[in-house]
Amino acid sequence: MAQQADTDRLLTIREAADILSVSAKFVRRDLIDTGLMRVVTLGSSTKADRIHPSDLKEFIEKKRVIKCSTSAGKSGGSNSRARAQSLPDPLGQPAKERQRKSSAS
Repeated sequence: MAQQADTDRLLTIREAADILSVSAKFVRRDLIDTGLMRVVTLGSSTKADRIHPSDLKEFIEKKRVIKCSTSAGKSGGSNSRARAQSLPDPLGQPAKERQRKSSAS
């Protein structure tokens, strides 16, 4: 039971920043104030704000990306575009529809 209570313990802004390896100022200004991360407000002071561990985990999952290297180097080239179009879309959009949209732009 103590272990479950520990996983549900709300994190301070500093603790969340330490987990993300960024400053508390970045978490406050760039993530919370812009609405990218949810916060639990416990009082009228921003010092009382806390982050639920599941909200932090959700934020991390949303920011995960797959980066693949290309033989074309940093320029990317058309080869990397074809490779990116063949990857599964996280939103479930069919690859052919993605190709139509990318070729129209």
